[in-house]
Amino acid sequence: MTFEVSSNRALPPPRPVVEKTHGPRKRYPKVRPPTPPPPPSAPPPTRKDIWRPRAKWCDAHDVYDTDEVEARRFENDWVNALDLGLQKLIMKRDDDAGVDEDGDGICDEVEEVKDVMWDCHDLIIQLFDFYACVSGNFGAIGLNQWAELVEDLELDDATSKLCRKADMDTLFIAVNAKSKNLERERAKQEGGKASKSGGPKEDEKALNRVEFMVCLVNVAINKYVLNGEIKDVSEALCVLLTQHIEPRVDKRIFSDYNLFRQRIYQPIVVDVLLKNESSLRNLFAVAAGGDPGGPSASTAKLLSLEEWKALLKALHLVGLDITDRDARLCFACSRMAVVDGATAKGGQKENNLPFEGFLEALCRLSLLKALPTDAELEELGCSDAGIFMQKLQEGSLPEDFMDALEEMGSTGQDAYMSFMSCRGLDWGAESHPMPLERCLHHTICCMVRTVEEGAVAGTDNMTLTPAEVKNWAKGAGLIKGL
Repeated sequence: MTFEVSSNRALPPPRPVVEKTHGPRKRYPKVRPPTPPPPPSAPPPTRKDIWRPRAKWCDAHDVYDTDEVEARRFENDWVNALDLGLQKLIMKRDDDAGVDEDGDGICDEVEEVKDVMWDCHDLIIQLFDFYACVSGNFGAIGLNQWAELVEDLELDDATSKLCRKADMDTLFIAVNAKSKNLERERAKQEGGKASKSGGPKEDEKALNRVEFMVCLVNVAINKYVLNGEIKDVSEALCVLLTQHIEPRVDKRIFSDYNLFRQRIYQPIVVDVLLKNESSLRNLFAVAAGGDPGGPSASTAKLLSLEEWKALLKALHLVGLDITDRDARLCFACSRMAVVDGATAKGGQKENNLPFEGFLEALCRLSLLKALPTDAELEELGCSDAGIFMQKLQEGSLPEDFMDALEEMGSTGQDAYMSFMSCRGLDWGAESHPMPLERCLHHTICCMVRTVEEGAVAGTDNMTLTPAEVKNWAKGAGLIKGL
């Protein structure tokens, strides 16, 4: 029997070269591709609704992020950006600063900058989330990742006096320092009270989402306004976001989070989750610090990023195929939009996942995982992907299959390492050889087999009981004191 083993690794296409075209205009309609028809307010009612509880928990009161909740989040961010001096910056640099034709007491140009930011808020959020996850903290972008973003999006210009790489670093430091000074002043006025956001401690030398927005406006001014190329700040920002940045981002990486949710709410995917619901709930409970099956299970309702990463590590799901960054992205993109993450309740929602968010993160993870195909499982006589992975690690699969894997990998890699590195997909890969529901099924099988193998007196029935999960968690060092 001869096996042909191929790699699923997808390479992103080269960045297109974009010519800048500037035309005078004062209104900024969205130039992004037309959005698909709005999704239904609820998943198909033909199955038990495993997703519905997230609508009760999230700010949108829906299973999708809505324009209303995103607009309210944007309004909060915008107010905080104005507090950082954004309005003064716009009025100082714009050609018709101070003009208020509509008589609402707000400079027209400030309103137009706000309109541009709102039109492109999806792109801004996705950029921030991606580079924050690269930083290691999904709530802030570090200086190294800011430099990476500048390079990836070709924002620097060695011939410019204001947009060289060193200038971009200086901008990062200046905006960050001003924001942190403002936070310290507020803390003094409030009697030194700590933030109640409930999230991870914010890095002093990292940009939060509001600071990132302010940096983008500064880049637009430095790149187009100060050299006289464009007179309006709002026009410069629009050109930066829609004509310079947007064509340079990979649409497979930066896509609307709701589009993926449309896929996981399909009945064929829900069926896989329902079949394994009890096992997944027991795993979630122990990972979130609860006692599966015990009285504390009801209190283990939120999973933090650190708990998510610890669970993946204990299940051997992070490695050559799935990186730490991938794990953080799966977590970050599975959060629902939060109106105000600075409040205690908002901070909990913005920095943790409920059970339904955990399911979404697992669905996202399954599309990156190195997995065997259904045809391979049948040919190799493996009942499920978990058995396949165990045999692959043991080296007990047919010799010609193992040899084919070793030939596919890099020098020095054994069959297991070759499989994991070549079959794993990059974040945003265009396609997967298997549909989502099969990837999810195989990933869950791997998880369940790992727990059953590691639990003392575990039952080989592909269903995890609270006792099995608790026993495995003790042995894996996932949770102490259970």
